[in-house]
Amino acid sequence: MKKTILTFAALILIAAPALADIEADLGLTIDVSGDAVPAGSYAKRITITTRQAFDLIAVTPDPGLDDYPRVPSSVLLSDPYLSGFSPKDSWTLLTGTPTLAAAQGTPFTYGSRWTESFNVELLPKGLPSNRPHDEDAFIVAVWGAAKNPVGEWEYEYQRIFFCFGVWQVETLTKSPEWTITRDEILRVPAPAAIGLGILGLGLVGWYMRRFA
Repeated sequence: MKKTILTFAALILIAAPALADIEADLGLTIDVSGDAVPAGSYAKRITITTRQAFDLIAVTPDPGLDDYPRVPSSVLLSDPYLSGFSPKDSWTLLTGTPTLAAAQGTPFTYGSRWTESFNVELLPKGLPSNRPHDEDAFIVAVWGAAKNPVGEWEYEYQRIFFCFGVWQVETLTKSPEWTITRDEILRVPAPAAIGLGILGLGLVGWYMRRFA
């Protein structure tokens, strides 16, 4: 019996890398068809689809790479950052800043695919500010909803950029383009939470000064 258990455990260890490879492929595709929508800045609608369930999306302007002929993006993220999820109550914005926006929720499912459409609000650094410019570029990262058999969160990300009058998608590898992790995103407080925290500290200070 002991020998059987040890043999089974050894087989699991041997198969673990292969299982990880299977789970690592979320099969992420991003559809960027359709025009950008002017909205003070402008909103680019995208649709992401995967072969596995996902529950976390994050977006950042492309930082550019020193070892690759790519300049930093000419765009920042703008309030409301990520919007237009449908239905609205299926996704919650976790954080929104000019350099990072993230939302957590539940995508639509059909057959063996998970999909979600939403707007990324963008603000070009130059004028005019309500239309795309060449070198407007941002990165979208998507995390799986469950850990793989070896206990790791799997994710994929792609670069969306505007060039020669059209939006394009570039598949990236897990290297310097994206460094923030799922856990780091989930620990980033939302702007409203930061405001409430500051208000709370102010009330505590007032109370101490008034009644101490």
